[in-house]
Amino acid sequence: MEKDNIFSLIEDIKTKENTARKTIIYGAGGVASCLIMFFERYDIRVDACCVTEKNPDQNEFMGYPIIEWKDVEKEDFVILAVNKENAASILNNVIDEEYRANVVYDEAIIQYADWDNTTYLAGEVEDDGKYILRVCDIELKKDFKYVCCPCSIGDTLYVCSLLNAYKKSNNKKICVIAKKFHEELVKMFDGIDDVIISNQAVSCLEKYSVTRKVWERENYLYGYFHKDVFDQLDKSHYNSIEGNMVEKYKHIVLGIPGESEMSRPGIPTIQGYENVAIIAPYAQTEEMLPGEFWDRLVWELKDIGLEVLTNVKDSSEKEVGGTARFSGSLSELAQVGRSCKCVISLRSGICDLLALVDSNIIIINNKYELKDEWSVSSINQRHNCRELQYCDDNEVLVNQVIEIIKEL
Repeated sequence: MEKDNIFSLIEDIKTKENTARKTIIYGAGGVASCLIMFFERYDIRVDACCVTEKNPDQNEFMGYPIIEWKDVEKEDFVILAVNKENAASILNNVIDEEYRANVVYDEAIIQYADWDNTTYLAGEVEDDGKYILRVCDIELKKDFKYVCCPCSIGDTLYVCSLLNAYKKSNNKKICVIAKKFHEELVKMFDGIDDVIISNQAVSCLEKYSVTRKVWERENYLYGYFHKDVFDQLDKSHYNSIEGNMVEKYKHIVLGIPGESEMSRPGIPTIQGYENVAIIAPYAQTEEMLPGEFWDRLVWELKDIGLEVLTNVKDSSEKEVGGTARFSGSLSELAQVGRSCKCVISLRSGICDLLALVDSNIIIINNKYELKDEWSVSSINQRHNCRELQYCDDNEVLVNQVIEIIKEL
């Protein structure tokens, strides 16, 4: 779609806004946020975001109400803020035929919106073609390597644990640019000379790299796998070597030898948790396990004499019935995880941290196809770090967990 046609579509949306019909963005994620900012720049009213099924704890996205698809009126104007693959699935499986006349999906307008928004943000990244000179109001030095960590806890952990080895091959001081939530994690590792904690800088650098396809400069490294503006991994890049996540980070992201060793944070143990089990049922990117599994597990853990805590990040996450809340920082979780009887966790980024600091941990995977790629065996091959595949029979799975704990 050419730029002129995109602005014709904008005018068309504005015309439709003159009626009682609503303008609704289907989606409440990265692409949706990009479209919202794009529309706000051109004074296009957005009435709501809609999703197939709403999370009860999420009622708003960027200040706009989130509604479910079933609540959308047939005359409403809907824009699919998703990638091409998901758009086809939604059109075929969610959106009834009589609605489709008022649904817009065009990959070009979403891409243009993202580029336009990035162009707006690009003034926050000053680049002379060889070095990045400035990000937001932060001046970058030429004798440092600035490593941007834009993704999850596990991804930041893999990068930081390998930076000592990366530093040896680059002969430059290392500065990590990370999100506020990851500050404690980054500071656990030796070999990092400086840290910049700025959500804005991380966001600007990610958009800079993704839209301009600039993954490295003399003083900059994008600390994740290549992806497109729809947040989809470049599969040819990601699959350029087979192996688990540690191997992929060594070879693909950091370009260091396979025999390079991971640094491990020095986390002390503390007294008072020897008879405690921690359950971690939440993950940012994984489908939750059934509540019945956690309820049964808690009952069995108490039956063998353990006190049970539920790890939660904030008030949006509820503790499992019969347990107390544990809502510590990442360093506190690492310390308690090392000291308690066992942590039982749905696969998430905290599993990588707990495995790295040598906790007793049982990890439950719910994606069979990723069990090898996401295995923490590359971090910890000792008997105190065990991985189980989720199965529909809660009794069988709980019994497996209990038998492992009895062996610890």
